[in-house]
Amino acid sequence: MAGDRVAAVDRLLTGGGDGFYFSRMKVVAGLCALVVAMLLSMGTASAQVPSSNPFFAVSPTTLPAGQASEVLLSVRASNTGSINTTDVWTFTFDPVGGGGSVSVALSGTASFHASSTTQLSASRFTVTSTTSTVQIAYNVVGTAANFAQGETLFIHALLTPSTALPLAVGVQFTSARAGTVIASLPSETLAFVDFPIGPPGPTGPAGAAGPAGATGATGAAGPPGATGATGATGAAGPAGAIGPPGPAGATGAAGATGPAGAAGPAGAPGAQGPAGSPGAAGAAGVSVVGASEPPGANCANGGVKYVSISGTNYVCNGTGSSGGPQGPPGPQGPPGPAGPEGDAGAAGAPGAPGANGLNGTPGIAGTPGSKGNDGSCALSRTAGPSPASVPMLFVVGAIALLRRRRAARRLHG
Repeated sequence: MAGDRVAAVDRLLTGGGDGFYFSRMKVVAGLCALVVAMLLSMGTASAQVPSSNPFFAVSPTTLPAGQASEVLLSVRASNTGSINTTDVWTFTFDPVGGGGSVSVALSGTASFHASSTTQLSASRFTVTSTTSTVQIAYNVVGTAANFAQGETLFIHALLTPSTALPLAVGVQFTSARAGTVIASLPSETLAFVDFPIGPPGPTGPAGAAGPAGATGATGAAGPPGATGATGATGAAGPAGAIGPPGPAGATGAAGATGPAGAAGPAGAPGAQGPAGSPGAAGAAGVSVVGASEPPGANCANGGVKYVSISGTNYVCNGTGSSGGPQGPPGPQGPPGPAGPEGDAGAAGAPGAPGANGLNGTPGIAGTPGSKGNDGSCALSRTAGPSPASVPMLFVVGAIALLRRRRAARRLHG
């Protein structure tokens, strides 16, 4: 056990071999701690270690002045020792000198770095804070646990300085059991500084365009300028906009019958419809008449006068030192409505005869007739041969006669 205390003091003096950052300590404080450890090792060589003698650390130690900043508080076991509900670890934040203070608040949940045989987890610790302290307590009543060497508890805290000026704050760590402080380690110093503490970050993206500013007030009128030389005659101005169409004119009289058109292809003969009655003749339409208007009461610089059914209108020339030339006539107005349908034309000539149709398919063969009655050698006066059987009888008789002649020739030789 005494050897563990000596090793703990050695870690305090050298920063430890576990890769954690610890604050620099004055040589005198380290020597005093070494003397205390040696006295304890001589007087209590066989006593039990009351706790795990944890180290503490705060990171980072340099913070921007006037800004709330997060820091990471860590408690690491320097040796394996037991902890119970009477163990309390405390971080105390006090300003170094006057000129300001810092308030402390928790900014997240605790996390725990455990060994492979650990009995602990972050849920077994209760973390509380005041405006200047952060306290950590083991919360499993009636069950002690080992805080194994190298195991570490992490707490996130938010530090807010009371002033925008540079400020130094000391952090003191104490370990108590049953209300008795058993370790008070040398303090760490946090510095809130007013100079950059890290490399500048990359340029951020361009912000969105702001809204357009209000229109400024109209400035005072300037003095009149000298009369300039007469300018050259300007180019002809653009044509004026087309006026609204006038009202539809009355239906005009029916036109004369046009010449007969060329004969179209022959169509199938259709029934001739009745002739339609001719439409009534419409009244003559009214056109818009334009004429040049000399300078006068209607147009100071002259212009064009248009007379239509809707009245008389004037298109006047603009004012200028010598007056621009007259613009070209406006485009033609839209066409009037279509006239009524004319009379039906005469019927076309009859079409040429159509080509012969295709031959029809052969008819279905008829069914065979029924067999006749067998003949008889006896002659009958009542029933003679039918007209259809006479030729057949003649053929049969002729064949019989030929056979007899052939047989007679063979006999005679």
